[in-house]
Amino acid sequence: MLLYLGFGFRDVGFLVLGPVLVKIPKHAKRAWLEQQERVIEFAKLLHQADNETFDQQVDDYLDVDQFLRFLAVNVLLSNLDSFLGATQNHYIYLEPNSNKFQILPWDMDHSFGAFPLAGTPKSRRDLSIDHPSDRKNTLIERVLDIPRHKKTYHDYLNTYLDTIFAEEKVHQQITGAADFLRPLISANGADAPARFEKVVADAPSEGEPHAMIYFVAKRRESVRRQLDGLSSGQIVFSAEMVKFPVRKIIGFTIALMCMAVLNFYGWLWGIVAGFRGSVRWGFLNLLFYPIAPAVYGFGIRTELGRRSAMWAVFCTTCVVAWIVAAFVTFS
Repeated sequence: MLLYLGFGFRDVGFLVLGPVLVKIPKHAKRAWLEQQERVIEFAKLLHQADNETFDQQVDDYLDVDQFLRFLAVNVLLSNLDSFLGATQNHYIYLEPNSNKFQILPWDMDHSFGAFPLAGTPKSRRDLSIDHPSDRKNTLIERVLDIPRHKKTYHDYLNTYLDTIFAEEKVHQQITGAADFLRPLISANGADAPARFEKVVADAPSEGEPHAMIYFVAKRRESVRRQLDGLSSGQIVFSAEMVKFPVRKIIGFTIALMCMAVLNFYGWLWGIVAGFRGSVRWGFLNLLFYPIAPAVYGFGIRTELGRRSAMWAVFCTTCVVAWIVAAFVTFS
């Protein structure tokens, strides 16, 4: 059995090679290598094959029917913290009997259009059924480009609107779960019951645009209009979606750690200089860095504390510059 956990953001790519199974017995090593080769072959088909070849061979590698059902449910729920959005929070499973890949859901806490990093509450309720991710999600785009698979996918959406995503059915499930949870909610704080009622309400409110019952009603309307050809929905991920600024975050983190070391050195220097003058200034410099070392070094005992005061001012200037740079970079 081969199981991969999709945990990265879009920069990681389609198949994240992070095997859940790490310790492989010797007798299973050959099968493991064959399964790895299967992954590579499918990735090549997905990213390198022309449309005709992909159409002919995708069913040999991918459990397409399972994938379309997986896709339909996530699209109905606008679950964008998933394979649809950041290509994460899913398992890729090589089913041993069919030798085909299946994609399994995991970590669905941002369902019901609640993922805040993609679009707006309104656009997530109107999420496109044919382009639920951006056009860089190669698997979704290529599978749905095949007419017979798109028809099957639309058929599943139609069926689910009248069954598992029927408004009355989902309404009953939400209210039933809410009734069970209400006696337990107050344990999360005095304001928890009021916040909980906003979540399960039938209309959005201030601070809670993702009211679940309201989402279900509006999402059903959007999907029905798209299936009837009256709307194309909204693509919440643009083709030029801003990438997660990993390098910038790493750079600013390293700079912050360096400043922490410099300030720690300056703090110790100020304490030593203060105690050389008096016990009182030693404790003041200990407790009120960098203000006390600056006052001490520039106004009280310049001969003892001027250098440590200059160092404290330098470190404080670095911290201010870091905050300004971070604000400008990430705002």
